[in-house]
Amino acid sequence: MAPARTPDEFGALVVQWQPNGAAVQVRDVARIEDGQQDERSFAQLNGAPGVALEVRRQSGRNTVEVARAIRVEVEQLSKAAPAGVDMVIARDTSRFIESSIGDVQFEIAVAIMLVVLVTFFFLLSWRATIIVTLAIPTSLVATFIAFGAFDLTINMMTLLALTVAIGLLVDDAIVVTEAIQRDIDEGVDARSAAFAATKRVALAVLAGTFATLAVFVPIAFMEGIVGRFFFQYGLAIVFSVSVSLLVAFTLTPMLAARLLKAGDHGGAWLSRIEQFHQATMRRYGYIVRWALKHRLS
Repeated sequence: MAPARTPDEFGALVVQWQPNGAAVQVRDVARIEDGQQDERSFAQLNGAPGVALEVRRQSGRNTVEVARAIRVEVEQLSKAAPAGVDMVIARDTSRFIESSIGDVQFEIAVAIMLVVLVTFFFLLSWRATIIVTLAIPTSLVATFIAFGAFDLTINMMTLLALTVAIGLLVDDAIVVTEAIQRDIDEGVDARSAAFAATKRVALAVLAGTFATLAVFVPIAFMEGIVGRFFFQYGLAIVFSVSVSLLVAFTLTPMLAARLLKAGDHGGAWLSRIEQFHQATMRRYGYIVRWALKHRLS
């Protein structure tokens, strides 16, 4: 039987035979019209009809990198397209991602500036502040190298993790630098002070860093969908904090032995801040003495 191609031929198709031998045809139970085929897709751009092509990235690929490659390819295809055919990228989700990454990068820069100011406010020494601040870029660069080794990408979660970790990166360096400065102020030569002070605070620095890592390591190994989101977040903090510990025990003492000097507290123009520090320490001493005199047991 030849395939039906016209409305009459479709109408003549038999759908059922009656007991008396009469045939029930399509035209007996339905109205047959020669109309347009139902549209399965529809695309318009600025009111003009078009053809939409959606490109999806494969699992594990970076959205921003894929979008950049597509934009290059579309530009090349547009040059070879026939006259009157325009190729336009109507929707690009990577734009939002790039904008968000830019915002996070700005937040990292602001965080670094605030850390530098706060560090100087309490150390009152540009030399000590420089030593402590150098722990930030050193730790970040080493963390990015670790990203490459473990096939991690720079994305929203990793940048957010680094923003959170900025303050943690200088903790160990501050403790080591302050201990070395104290020994130098007491008359110990810089090289001996760097060795002795670092050795003296090493256990406390290790304990504090491992306590921090104990919080973020489980985050990197959470299960389910939440775990997939926070895997890179947790690892980024673990990498950066671990590197900052190494920096505090290597780069920081070396720089302190070469840069720190006795009595280097910023000069007379910072005397008001130093007086504030001394007043705060006196009040703290009063509180400690009161607490020791009023022990519960």
